[in-house]
Amino acid sequence: LTSTSSIGFGGVSTTTGSARIPNGYRGLNWGNVKVVHRSRHPRSGYEYGTVSGDYVACNYGGSPCSISSTTPFSVAGFQATAAWR
Repeated sequence: LTSTSSIGFGGVSTTTGSARIPNGYRGLNWGNVKVVHRSRHPRSGYEYGTVSGDYVACNYGGSPCSISSTTPFSVAGFQATAAWR
């Protein structure tokens, strides 16, 4: 990734369900992070978290998640929402 890269999640899954984000996606390691299609759980809050495309990343089951790399990286910003209250 370059300093101006952004990460979208449409390349992880083509279903209207959910899928784990595999380690190595966009050069990062993803621990307990899934993508969920915006229509999977109507009125859950996921639809508000999809700002680009049809998928939102989430810490599945509400358990802690991690995003890491052996190469240093920084996060310039992200958008978040809550689901299921």
